[in-house]
Amino acid sequence: MGDTAPAGFTLVEIIVVLGMVALIASVGIVMNLDAYRNYIFSTERDTLVAILQKARSRALNNMYQSPHGVHIEDSTYTLFRGASFNSGASTNETVFANSAVAKTGINDIVFDQLSGNAAPAGDITLSNSIRSSTISVNNEGKIDW
Repeated sequence: MGDTAPAGFTLVEIIVVLGMVALIASVGIVMNLDAYRNYIFSTERDTLVAILQKARSRALNNMYQSPHGVHIEDSTYTLFRGASFNSGASTNETVFANSAVAKTGINDIVFDQLSGNAAPAGDITLSNSIRSSTISVNNEGKIDW
């Protein structure tokens, strides 16, 4: 019988395998973070579009015989009743926004009762570290995103 080394792994083999596992895990984490940021961004855009559509729908249906609008801030969206935003109105409906998504453009948009025309017409741009999207509202109240 000859001299044979005992079966097992060397320290170098273990370090190489651990290095490969760490590399694969770090790539997976980065990809998951980007997917999560995209999800947050898409959800924020869809929330704002839904609130704009709700305000326009209420104005078109002449709810409370009044125009309806949306006031946009960094951390909230407020659905309001009337021709202008009043922060203390009891009829305001506030939805919390994700402050990680920046909002620029028009801050207040009002939809006329029965016609749904928007004033002012304009764009709202949402952006985060990897994406940007523009929501456009024309003077007839059409919402494009």
